[in-house]
Amino acid sequence: RPLSTEDYYQRATLDYDGVFRQYTYPKSSPSNGSWSASRWSILPDICQATFGDWGSGVCGFNSYCKQNENQRPECLCPPGYSYTDPKNTFNGCKPNFVQQVCETDERRRVDGFEMQ
Repeated sequence: RPLSTEDYYQRATLDYDGVFRQYTYPKSSPSNGSWSASRWSILPDICQATFGDWGSGVCGFNSYCKQNENQRPECLCPPGYSYTDPKNTFNGCKPNFVQQVCETDERRRVDGFEMQ
């Protein structure tokens, strides 16, 4: 049942993890109170969503998405990569190795690339 706008402040956000949340805050609450998530909506499989020119989807570059047991997205790095920001795993991953390059300089010629 919807909460009264006379008794509650309300706000809605589309958060970084792709979940739409509606928050409420009692108008009678002391100033040190906190917002509570009263409703939310999760896409059936946010990991399968793509966003065209805006990047690689929910997770940042060089990472992949897996839904956890709560149906929330979890971004993981492939072997040999680590998070660009360990406090925000949605930012993507960076290589833990010197990247191979293809150049015309024969001294730096690479005969093959290893893929896993």
